Amino acid sequence: MNLGEPEGGSGADADEGASVPPPCDSCGTVSTAKAGPRPGPREGPYVAVLADSSWIDPVDPAQDGRRPVVACSGRCLDRVRAVLASRPYTTVELWAGKVARAVTASQGPPVRAELERATGLTPPQIRAAYDWLEEHGIWLERHSR
Repeated sequence: MNLGEPEGGSGADADEGASVPPPCDSCGTVSTAKAGPRPGPREGPYVAVLADSSWIDPVDPAQDGRRPVVACSGRCLDRVRAVLASRPYTTVELWAGKVARAVTASQGPPVRAELERATGLTPPQIRAAYDWLEEHGIWLERHSR
């Protein structure tokens, strides 16, 4: 399963002039059929948005936790759904991703107010996010100015 962060998005909004459609998030096959609201049984790609607390959207923070996926068939889409359904949706993991994005984008340690503004989280949520990151061996600069 790929399920990695797509380069440049999921392709769900790709314009028709794009030269290479996105690969299937399950098997890696590149579908040549155009996406539609109801692909036939052998057509694709299937495009869906699935709950995933590890997904931090590269463009739109409002879409964090909502992973766009592309599958070449209904069977592959079912596989992707099964993989994501097999892991719990953990809100603190989502918060940790938001904090990591904000800290990474910051020029040096972020001021507490900047971190709150950039993540939309409260101070206790930010502390929980840092605890989650540390528990999982992900180190971020914790100092604030």
